[in-house]
Amino acid sequence: MTPCEELKAARARLEELRAKADPGPWGIEADDYAVEDGTELAIVHSSEMADIGNWMGLESAKLIVALHRTIDTQMSILTEALDDYEAVLVGDCAYPPLALRLARSINGVSQQETPTDSD
Repeated sequence: MTPCEELKAARARLEELRAKADPGPWGIEADDYAVEDGTELAIVHSSEMADIGNWMGLESAKLIVALHRTIDTQMSILTEALDDYEAVLVGDCAYPPLALRLARSINGVSQQETPTDSD
C-alpha cells in the first residue's frame, strides 16, 4: 500500500467508525463511579445513549472520553496531509511522516512493520 493509500484508508476508517458510533459528547457521570477492591471504576456515557459499556477502570474510561474528542483533529491531520500533497504531485503523494504514522496506527500497522515508501 502506498503512503497515500494508507492515509486514505485511515481517513475512511475513521469516517466509518465515526458514522457508526454514538456522536457524543462522551463523559463519565458522577453517579457511575465506584471503587471495588481498591480499583476505581466508571461507565462511559454519551448524550445519545445511556451506558456505552460495562464498568471499566476509571483511567480506561477517561482515555475513551479523551480519544473521542480527538477524532475531528485526527481527520483534519489526514485530510490536510492528503490535500496539501496530492495537489502538488501527480501519482503518489509526498507525505508528512507524522500523518503517515497516525494513519498506520489507525490502520493497525505496527510502526516496526511499516512498508518502505517503495513498497
